[in-house]
Amino acid sequence: MMNKAVKKIVLKTKKQVYGDMLGNNASLFQGEGFEFAELREYVYGDDVRKIDWKTTAKLGKPFVKIYKEERELNVVVVSMLSGSTYFGTVKQKSDIIAEVAATLGFSAIKNSDRFSHMIFAEKMYSFSKPSKKLHAVHKAVDEIVNFDPLGKEADYGTVGRNIWSIA
Repeated sequence: MMNKAVKKIVLKTKKQVYGDMLGNNASLFQGEGFEFAELREYVYGDDVRKIDWKTTAKLGKPFVKIYKEERELNVVVVSMLSGSTYFGTVKQKSDIIAEVAATLGFSAIKNSDRFSHMIFAEKMYSFSKPSKKLHAVHKAVDEIVNFDPLGKEADYGTVGRNIWSIA
């Protein structure tokens, strides 16, 4: 069960990502993609290399193949949580870090990409497997909010070595 702070962050960021304020313009990459989308009649200015000659011969007028680029990204959010996250703010820095992680996570899942999350300080404390499920974002936010960074120091060299060994 999520605590109140985690619920608040999850609801706020989910509303930002899935709300009507953001454009729901699915960006289709035009070009020599991987997935065939449709055949349409040739329009002046179309690339002649895209003409489907078999269909053109059968129907007697030129047709071009349109492709939709198939893409699936791995979005990895790394939260560096050390004792300094308690320094100098009215709002906890860990809450802001959780909001950023949630926004990136919900955006990735909305775009059908895989999301995973890591927590680092002087070593890796948490790693989640890539997932396309909303629960992965909820879990990441919960881990960030409930992580105790006191007494831990940020070691950015460790992050770089661990990320490249996982990738």
